[in-house]
Amino acid sequence: DPPPVQVSVPCGATYISLDILDPILCSSIATDGSDFTLSGPGGPYTITSVVGVGCGTSTSQIQIYITPAVTMGLTYTLTITTGSDGNTLLNDCGGEMADPTTLVFVAQPLPATIYGDSPICEGESVNLSASSGTSWLWNTGSTNQTINVTPTSTTSYSVTVFNDSCSSNASFTVNVDPAPVASFTANPNPVC
Repeated sequence: DPPPVQVSVPCGATYISLDILDPILCSSIATDGSDFTLSGPGGPYTITSVVGVGCGTSTSQIQIYITPAVTMGLTYTLTITTGSDGNTLLNDCGGEMADPTTLVFVAQPLPATIYGDSPICEGESVNLSASSGTSWLWNTGSTNQTINVTPTSTTSYSVTVFNDSCSSNASFTVNVDPAPVASFTANPNPVC
């Protein structure tokens, strides 16, 4: 079974976010945190609780609450093992994650991203949405998470996404296709 695909630490947060390729059964997450151990500089670390985000039957994101907080930019090791519930994490099909599964990661927030359509036709507008954060600053001057733009030619847009004291930049190019030009000729002789 595939291991988690991404580990991130929201800036200033006391939890680690684990994004998993195959959804995990919520019932397989030991809420006491015993499925996980964390080691690295500034430890020892205590897993105080674990939450499956949006848990109903399964989830693709787990938040692992820790004390003390990790330091951004440093390298840590997260190990997934058999917890107090008698299993490691199980996917939707009941497949167990390998025991142990070891993930080495640098504590950093997810990079900023911009979502939108490209190319567009000349004269059209498009919504560009930045990834989650606490505030945003676009090169257009807007401070909204989503902007609506109507470029007349191919144009690049950039945004700085702020998450508390951290920030990350992203850019996105909207390609503009020219409007079609109709070309036809008329026959001056009437048809009978």
